[in-house]
Amino acid sequence: MANRYVYTVLYNAANGDFLLANKNVRGYFFAPSSVYPDGRLLNGGGKPALPGGALTTGESVKDGAVREFREETGLNISAYYTEAQSWQNGLYNAGYFRVTAQQLTSLRTSVETALSQGHLAARDIYDRRITRYPEIHQRYPQAAPDHELNTVEIWNVNTRWSTIQEWSNDQDLSWFVNILRHIKSPMS
Repeated sequence: MANRYVYTVLYNAANGDFLLANKNVRGYFFAPSSVYPDGRLLNGGGKPALPGGALTTGESVKDGAVREFREETGLNISAYYTEAQSWQNGLYNAGYFRVTAQQLTSLRTSVETALSQGHLAARDIYDRRITRYPEIHQRYPQAAPDHELNTVEIWNVNTRWSTIQEWSNDQDLSWFVNILRHIKSPMS
């Protein structure tokens, strides 16, 4: 059976803001135990990304979206779960997590801290100062479990819609158009 994928949309329904990351080109560590001193090339590296990845067997869209967000940011957002959507007979899925504007800003700041700690850990892995996975969180306790995301920012789906639509022509980004269309205001 083909892999099924899940993506996490953390958004403010009142204004159309959502959290968008930029993916690392190379990842240097991945839970539960992998460390790559020379980095591992990531699919979609250097491009915009919604936190996400493969669903595990029997995992719900909600649970997969929560897990992927936690792995890539270090944060548990399960309390904000709103709904799930699926496309192409469940091949692509999204978990939607609605927050206030203040919560979105606060969560972005927490993610930025986790990513910054992760980049420091990645540098230490590259320099061979960290050689085992447990050392990462001993030195950098706020680092996310996986080193997939480079940066994070808040985008507005309505004002950035023309840019998002351009992703339709990119095989790494095309499914994000449908996923984000779901939160786009019909009035914009």
